[in-house]
Amino acid sequence: MASGKPDPTISWRHITPLAKKYESGEYLMINGINRDQAGDYECSAQNDISYPDTKTVKVTVNFAPEIREIKSAGVGRGRTALLRCEAAAVPTPVFEWYKGDKKLTKGQGIDIKNHSSRSVLSMTNMTEDGYGNYTCVAANELGKANASLPLIPIIEPTTTSPVSSPEQCYVIGVTVICGSETGAFQMLTASLWLCHSFCAKCNLHEGQNIDTRLL
Repeated sequence: MASGKPDPTISWRHITPLAKKYESGEYLMINGINRDQAGDYECSAQNDISYPDTKTVKVTVNFAPEIREIKSAGVGRGRTALLRCEAAAVPTPVFEWYKGDKKLTKGQGIDIKNHSSRSVLSMTNMTEDGYGNYTCVAANELGKANASLPLIPIIEPTTTSPVSSPEQCYVIGVTVICGSETGAFQMLTASLWLCHSFCAKCNLHEGQNIDTRLL
């Protein structure tokens, strides 16, 4: 309510980047309000005597949960799996996780962390039994929503390092000779003098000279 002499003109606007204005009047009626219309509204009373007097009121629009995103990455056996679920809802939703029809709870390598609109499920030391279909459920008093995704195994590649005999480099006069216990000899190039401990990179013929100022 606003009063003044002369009578003030009252106007309303939604404080958003668009700053939508509404019809003037003492009361603001929004029919069929949706969640995009939540936020701060400014009431302004103005006459020709002074600057406008303004007050702000916050409007909260409650709505049932909607799953915005559910994601995970494949994980190898023995690793830690992470699944994330995000939902929009007012009031703040309560999250639950299921594997198949079984509800998951904390313990035995399972941890669930809820952060307002997000829930993260982690499982350590993955085994074959841990793979399968997982479901995130978000609920409040207005309803619930769910989304599912599969957690699949990743087979990590294995590498085998070749076994080779140790190599050494020797300086003989102005010639650098690279050799190994197998008797194979190679030469360092001047451009590779900084790498003279890695004889496998030598590429000159045996007996070719190298400027010793580079050594």
